[in-house]
Amino acid sequence: MARSVGFVAFLDVLGFADLMSREDHEQRLEEYFSAVSTYGSAEGASGLQHVLFSDSIVINTTSLGVESFGLLARNCSRLAGLLITRGVAVRGAIAHGTFSRSSGTNGTIVAGAPIIDAYRREQEQEWVGISLCPRVLDAVPLEELCALVENVGNVGDSSRQAKIKANLPLLLHVQQALIPLRGGTAFEDHSVEGYAIVPSDASLETPQSLFYSVDRIDKALQRMKLRAPDARAQKKYVAAQEFLRKVAFRWQVLNNYGFEQFIAAAGDAGSDLGP
Repeated sequence: MARSVGFVAFLDVLGFADLMSREDHEQRLEEYFSAVSTYGSAEGASGLQHVLFSDSIVINTTSLGVESFGLLARNCSRLAGLLITRGVAVRGAIAHGTFSRSSGTNGTIVAGAPIIDAYRREQEQEWVGISLCPRVLDAVPLEELCALVENVGNVGDSSRQAKIKANLPLLLHVQQALIPLRGGTAFEDHSVEGYAIVPSDASLETPQSLFYSVDRIDKALQRMKLRAPDARAQKKYVAAQEFLRKVAFRWQVLNNYGFEQFIAAAGDAGSDLGP
């Protein structure tokens, strides 16, 4: 088996058994496969590998570079958004490290510490979302980069503007989050601070495109929330909605400080995803 050092995402489709018991299960299953197929044909997806087994999806990069992480983050963002807008809730986590992968005519095997880390992190969560395992921060300078959006002080600083512009693709898809964990109640939070993927149903190139995408996904989550059977189940969707609204608010604050015109010109910016 070939050994690689890279990033691994483990995604779990929530309520898959219930989905399969519905009268329209064939249509919903087709929507699920369609979303995964759309991800597979997305730009840059050829730099990723994935395995689909029933309600579980494992996606891995083939290298450990920050650009590889950005590629995985963007594709997980798009896949999560496509599933949510199709009424399919997804939860997951991204880890990094050394893993083994083997593909043959009889199947594909993916094994290693990052798969276990991502699986355990996914199981700990109690929301609709994809978070990052803490060890990802050892390979990607997210604390420094996300702080550029978090802190509204010195918005006019040219150095800070340049950093945001250069790292815009990553910052639109990954943001700081309060991640709900199992063990709480319907009325009591049990959360941990960390970073999460921003789900999107379209290409995120500017804050404006993020606002439109967040609005559509927020509405899709609202529809799913209203169909949830009880308060605990509804809370998973509420947490996702709160995360998306906070992300949109951060970018809106920057725009209100006169940042919008500068960001709008980011389409011709180069990439500077390094530390």
